[in-house]
Amino acid sequence: MAGLPTLTSHQNRVLRLSFFSLGSLVILYVLFTLTSSSPTPEAAVPSSPHSSTSWSSAGSLLGFPPTPYPVWGLGEGGLMATDKGGINYHAGTGEYRWSEDHPWMKGKEHRRVMVASHFTAHEDVYMSLVHTLSSLLPSPKNVRVYAAEFRWGFADIVEQIGLYPGKTYHDPATLAGDLAKTDLFGAVKGDVGKKADMVVLGTCEIDMEHFSEDLFKQYLARPADDKFTLVCIVHNAFAVEWLIKYGADWVKEGALRIMPISDHVKRAFLYHFDLWADTADTHQVGYEYVPVHVHIPVLPLKLPTKPAKNEMLTNAVIQGSFDPNRRDFEGVFQDLIEELDADPRPWGYHPLSSTTSPTTYLPIKDDPSIPPFYLHLAGNGDITVPEKLAHIVKVHVGLSYPDFFALMSSMDVALLAFSASQKGGYFEVQASSSVAMAVMCEVPLLTTHHIRKVYTYTSSPSITLLRPSYLREIAALKVLRSGVWSPPSLPSSEDGRIASVPPGVEGEIEEMIRLGWKRTEESWRVYQKGLSERNREVGRRLLAGM
Repeated sequence: MAGLPTLTSHQNRVLRLSFFSLGSLVILYVLFTLTSSSPTPEAAVPSSPHSSTSWSSAGSLLGFPPTPYPVWGLGEGGLMATDKGGINYHAGTGEYRWSEDHPWMKGKEHRRVMVASHFTAHEDVYMSLVHTLSSLLPSPKNVRVYAAEFRWGFADIVEQIGLYPGKTYHDPATLAGDLAKTDLFGAVKGDVGKKADMVVLGTCEIDMEHFSEDLFKQYLARPADDKFTLVCIVHNAFAVEWLIKYGADWVKEGALRIMPISDHVKRAFLYHFDLWADTADTHQVGYEYVPVHVHIPVLPLKLPTKPAKNEMLTNAVIQGSFDPNRRDFEGVFQDLIEELDADPRPWGYHPLSSTTSPTTYLPIKDDPSIPPFYLHLAGNGDITVPEKLAHIVKVHVGLSYPDFFALMSSMDVALLAFSASQKGGYFEVQASSSVAMAVMCEVPLLTTHHIRKVYTYTSSPSITLLRPSYLREIAALKVLRSGVWSPPSLPSSEDGRIASVPPGVEGEIEEMIRLGWKRTEESWRVYQKGLSERNREVGRRLLAGM
């Protein structure tokens, strides 16, 4: 989100571990295994902050009867249903944890939900889930939010779109105590005198340290027929130690659900869970049974009326942190400068001139057929823009949520510009907010096959733009802006054959040109409706105890 405040050192450790890749995690795991103690006849469960734990469900994780609900998978083709029980494994998303025969699927209905976070960010993520659950519960007031005051006008967004009908925000410090109360949910007759039966934490990588011990005491204090479920929203799988330190007790009780915000982060957690299930110290905890549900954090924004678009692509945006370890601004700047140095006119700029502008490209203002191209950077941090691009790159920092959403929705296209050092993270273990923000603000996202495979909810050509990886982002923008492309002139190879672009590239570029860069309001309405239904189905299953 644009304009994020300076994070504490602990928050930075959790959220900005950009030096790791999935391979690094495997190496760390091997080192951990080699240095761990020898297995004992009994389960060597790691030391837990929930001391002297009494497992009320120990030994009874298996054997629950199948639920009457159909099996659902959320593949690239959208929602898929089958009435078949047993294993329902999707190679891409690991949906076997939604099987009817899953041992935790008791079918217990959840009606009274508390959503909380100690962290002062990610409000757009967990409030998106609040919106989904509120629309499914007997009363929207059956959701209570425990959070500090929202930053930068986000409360105005919540009010504007009716995101939280409960309206009152509660002190996170009162969450555990409120779990013992029976007078908090009275909007529906059937909930009078009953306690909350589900707790959602907005950033479990941080929140579990603050909440888990007190929440688990409340869990153990309840009788077996009055337990509650803990749902952990997770943002990355870089730091997962908290799931062993704070999560083992919840897993052994069958009371934990994990909720990533993208399918590829889900796959990373499934990998860890399966790994821990085969590890001597954790094999008797039950990690392989933890259900993992993906909820895409897209808010139903009321976007301002968009001005009529130019015929030529004019405004592109890169949203997110200005940290060079996250996004390749230097590479984007260099590619843009090379294009301008070769011929600035297609971009709407005059050539450099020793008399008028020797170091900076100036826009052409007297030819409306070639509007100047602008690259907007919306985020936080420090960034140095090359002098040549001083009139082309527009930097936006410290925006309120309303201003940020207005800026984003006015853009023609959004770029991801992931840095080489971070691609492993954003493609394997961490979800980029830039993807959800583009979808939320209805800005066509410039994608590749790889991006669409990872962020599966971007696979629809009706709302995204597909470029072959052969074209870097700036080169693709030039093609989309001009509507033309010619294969490069390549020298003949030594054996006399004429070198060419790889097979398939020309066809994909021609298709990119044919589809153009504009997307219709109707295509967005259809897409948003489908995404909302996907999220609602996840919410239904969560509330049904799955």
